[in-house]
Amino acid sequence: MTVVIQGGPGMSVQPLVSGVANLFGQLRPQSDLLMFEQRGVGVNTPNLSCSVAPAFASVQPSVFKAQAEECLAQYKAQGIHLADFNTRANADDVASLVKSLGYEQANLYGMSYGSRVAQEVVRRHPALVRSVILDGVLDPAESWASAQTKYMLHTLTRFGQACVAAGQCKEADLPDRIQRDADLIDSLGLTFPAYSAGQEEYLPLTGDFFLSYVHNLAYAAHGMLYLDQQLGKIEQRDIETLSGLPWDARNLWSGLNMGAFFAFACQDNAIDAASIEAAHAGLLPVFRRRGDLYKNLAGMCAEAGLTPAPDALTPIGGNVPMLLISGRYDAITPPELAERVAARFPNSKHVIFEDGGHVNGTGSECGAFTMLYFLNTLTVPDTSCAANRSLSGR
Repeated sequence: MTVVIQGGPGMSVQPLVSGVANLFGQLRPQSDLLMFEQRGVGVNTPNLSCSVAPAFASVQPSVFKAQAEECLAQYKAQGIHLADFNTRANADDVASLVKSLGYEQANLYGMSYGSRVAQEVVRRHPALVRSVILDGVLDPAESWASAQTKYMLHTLTRFGQACVAAGQCKEADLPDRIQRDADLIDSLGLTFPAYSAGQEEYLPLTGDFFLSYVHNLAYAAHGMLYLDQQLGKIEQRDIETLSGLPWDARNLWSGLNMGAFFAFACQDNAIDAASIEAAHAGLLPVFRRRGDLYKNLAGMCAEAGLTPAPDALTPIGGNVPMLLISGRYDAITPPELAERVAARFPNSKHVIFEDGGHVNGTGSECGAFTMLYFLNTLTVPDTSCAANRSLSGR
């Protein structure tokens, strides 16, 4: 039996059911499949769904704080204890489900944040795990809130160089070009309408909104190819593109249950303003200002009284058979994170999709074949199909 663990934290597994079930049904028909829903998410009760807009925190901090406080008051009124919603609890829930269904062992397939849950299952319930696939790998020994902006900048640099070499992008130094476009947006003095407590107000359109848009595109290599076109439109001062940036920023982390996201993130990471400030020092200004978003997250963690578990940043290892999958141009969980995790699991194999972005196992025939071959044999097939370098997306 294979347990599918969704990402986020705070994303529902329900949108995956049809596609993943069909994939496993065709290629591994004799095996059962369990789609795991995280605590507080989807159809689970209590549900932590809450309206918080982190992308607006830098230009509308008072509204962000009010939204956060309203959510916390809502949880208190419902008798919800956010400390009960954490990765350790998710891992125990996976183990309980497997045992209650009568299985002695299970395979785990964790995507993005799901890779963090899968590693926690290995730590807490090692005898229950037959094998593990980690796709878009988080390293539990690192606070992603401090590192993610740096990874995005470094991945954009690598992608820009490769994209120019392939003749598909205008400039190799994508971060510098993004900074110039952010400066241009700042200089235009534009505003956009927003609503707070039923009242319309006009907020400044800044380069920070453009970086939120870049963050969304950076989940996939083909998204970064599209970024080259959008940079050109910004440079031409295309009003349609500029006016769309605030609404694109609203979709930052779209699909996430924000209450669950905050609860899990606060207890998995050592998040404090000083460490975030240090992690963003020396970056280009628009990337450095990205730290404000994570500082606001730190403030909400403190407001909620949520602190990291004692073992929150403790490395996890073991001898379980493990397949790790990365995309060369994954700006969210780059391959170096998987390399660190693989070093702690001697019975592991890391496959890098050279033209891939974030999460590659179910997005291509190559990824699906590699995963299912591993589940059937606990070995990895020839993966030359992962070496595509066309930069054309999958």
